[in-house]
Amino acid sequence: MPKHEGSLWGVVEGFYGRPWTTEQRHDLFKRLQENGLNSYLYAPKDDEKHRASWRDLYNESECCLLRSLIESATQHDVTFIYALSPGVDIIYSKAEEVDKVKAKLRQVRSLGCRAFALLFDDILAEMRHEDREVFPSFAHAQVALSNECFADLGEPTFSFCPTEYRGGPGIVESPYLRTVGNNLHPDIDIMWTGPTVVSRTITIEHLEMVASVMKRRPLIWDNYHANDYDPKRVFLGPLMGRSVDIKKYISGLLLNPNCQYEANFLPMHTLGEWYRADCDFPGDDQVNCIDRSKVYYDPVQSVTRGISKWIHVYNGGTGPSIPPISSVESQISTPVVDGTHPVSSAVPPFSIRTCEGNDLLPLSAMEQPPPVYTSPIGTATTITVQSYPIDNSIMNPIEAQSLPQIVNSLTVEYSDPAELNGANEEPSPSDESPMDTSVPIEGKRRYSSLTDFVPRANGTVNFFDDKKAITMLVDFHYLPFNFGQTGLRILRDFQWLQEHANIVSKSMPYSEGSEEVKQWRQRADWIRSIIHPFTQFYIDLLDAPNRSLVQEIFPYIWDTHAILTVLKALIEWMQEGNLIVIPREQGEWWDPGNFAFQEEPWAFGGGLNFNFQKLVVKTAEVADFFNPKNQVHPTASCFTVNTITLDEIDRQELYNNFTDASEKAMCSNAKDFYNEFVAMFEPYFTPQNHFVAKELIPGQCAHTCALFFTIPDIGSVLKNDLDFRQRLSSTLPTANGLDDVQRFAIPFEKLPDDFLVAFPSYVDLHWRAEYENLPVAQRRLLQCGAAALSLNGSCGCFAVIPNSVENKINVFIRLGFDRCMALDIPGFTVLIHAL
Repeated sequence: MPKHEGSLWGVVEGFYGRPWTTEQRHDLFKRLQENGLNSYLYAPKDDEKHRASWRDLYNESECCLLRSLIESATQHDVTFIYALSPGVDIIYSKAEEVDKVKAKLRQVRSLGCRAFALLFDDILAEMRHEDREVFPSFAHAQVALSNECFADLGEPTFSFCPTEYRGGPGIVESPYLRTVGNNLHPDIDIMWTGPTVVSRTITIEHLEMVASVMKRRPLIWDNYHANDYDPKRVFLGPLMGRSVDIKKYISGLLLNPNCQYEANFLPMHTLGEWYRADCDFPGDDQVNCIDRSKVYYDPVQSVTRGISKWIHVYNGGTGPSIPPISSVESQISTPVVDGTHPVSSAVPPFSIRTCEGNDLLPLSAMEQPPPVYTSPIGTATTITVQSYPIDNSIMNPIEAQSLPQIVNSLTVEYSDPAELNGANEEPSPSDESPMDTSVPIEGKRRYSSLTDFVPRANGTVNFFDDKKAITMLVDFHYLPFNFGQTGLRILRDFQWLQEHANIVSKSMPYSEGSEEVKQWRQRADWIRSIIHPFTQFYIDLLDAPNRSLVQEIFPYIWDTHAILTVLKALIEWMQEGNLIVIPREQGEWWDPGNFAFQEEPWAFGGGLNFNFQKLVVKTAEVADFFNPKNQVHPTASCFTVNTITLDEIDRQELYNNFTDASEKAMCSNAKDFYNEFVAMFEPYFTPQNHFVAKELIPGQCAHTCALFFTIPDIGSVLKNDLDFRQRLSSTLPTANGLDDVQRFAIPFEKLPDDFLVAFPSYVDLHWRAEYENLPVAQRRLLQCGAAALSLNGSCGCFAVIPNSVENKINVFIRLGFDRCMALDIPGFTVLIHAL
């Protein structure tokens, strides 16, 4: 057995992407100590001198930072383990190369480090020609280097990460692992991730098998909370799938957590409680057998206790500086996928660099089949690693820097504290108007008054109210293989509402007070009751004192709130009887239990938020509105979406605030503008499928910022509605209106029949000028509108915009529409998007 005192329990900074800053590492040591953990392994994959430039010694300033980290770890009773990854290009048979490894490790030892590791993961399992002449195998070369360095350092605490670091029963036949187990010095720990790269469970039986091959207990490198393979996901839930009893069969466990440091409070808290526990909390049938003298680990109770502590972190100081955001480093997030066609779990897409780095390994080294990564729905979205840029006036984040993919985190420039204090920005416009009413419209069902959202005193997160919201945040971003119970219920209830929308249909014989209608509305109200406190938390978070935490957590809250807003709007749309095409029962396609037990987590198609999307996104074309080619970055503004009728709209305000100068030049007054560009959407001509986006401003009435109008089947209206046809005009009307009848300005009569078959739905957007540069509200409206049209069977939508309104054309294109080059209508641009 390894002769170092005690085992290693803590965290490994071993992910791909932006390494943590020096300040974050100092803060980490304090948190490790508070949680009773004792180890930190320094191994950031994209840190320059750890891997890419492993031969280079540290300069004086880098040594100072590294020494400060080692001293800080020691002060907090944490073992600082320095890891080096020379395997990317080392020539094992060259003495000069071996000397460079020794020199690097000796330099770090001179700074006070007393624990080391050599990592050979994520490299080509092939030998150079000169190495083949010296070593019988790849494994022999790695073992020889490790044993020599171990002896050179005086046999300190030492760990070895093999190239084959995960596997099932087949590992007992692995020549590589058998060579390592038989020849590596018995006092060197061997790292292991479990049956898979991200292991759902690690059992005693598995560990006994691994130990029989390695000739020692493995040191677990646990990727359970790692999210570098999918930056759209973050894992806030507890450590699960590892019985407390496995501690007897391992030499330690190092958690390789989320890339976002501030997202790891709960994973580290639960790891600490798991480590300190004597045994697992018994099942319901054994609760009466609890031994009060023992400490039990229950993951649900542990994360609940952790949330109570985490709230105080939100209300703490600014927090440690966060890594710079690279403007050039990007990855492809998992696209929306059809739940009935899960992607292959063999390896993630080649464009995603993961902790396994399968694109570097030959297929012969893989136990699983070659990758097949297809997406029947949606296209991939390029996003920035670590965080989205957020509106500077609110969040004041670090500016995106032109950093290379490989960085040096041991520099003052990288680790300087971020300027994260909130700026005194101008509030969004909030003049009261008939459109901004918070009073429920007669005959319309609203969950609550929008003025319920209030600013907190001193900008703090409220302990009692926001504990529920933080619990929901954790639930929505739970674990790689598990969705939280609240998220699962939203999936289940929303799907039920869709499949039973006929209950609230205008054509069905259900009375308002019937049990069927009551049940439908109860489920709808429950989902809305979840979204309301989460929205309040969103608003509270923007002013939370810990700006570092806000910067790293906010993108995930923004993402979740965005899709919940869409679901809420579509519930309201269905409740008003607008879903005509009732879907057949689809089964619980979103249940993780339907996936193979040991699949890797990238087989789950992007997590809970993407499953929320799949409730309403049924085609690849609609998915494009959720994953646009032109990224629309999050802003600090909080938007909500509701259905709206034309009767609720103040026509004068629509003209004054929702048109630009070019539109006013065509229509000199509100009456003409309404009659020529809006009246076509009246219920006299078409069913109401309109939506309004509002910005929620704490303590004020919601501020209307954008409107979405549609005629779901314009071809049918043109064919069957004589009054509509009589209001068509072949030329743009004069500014003073028309003589006999108020004509529409849009030349629908020039659209050919085959075009209207392919694109049956006419859509239009109007917005306030201040929301044009960051069209988040417009995008949210299009998501609701496109989903609603698609759910009712529309296969395409189009807009017809006068050429003089260039800004509007550009926004539509930015939101994903294409110019229809096949149609040439003088004075107008036709924009199309399939559904």
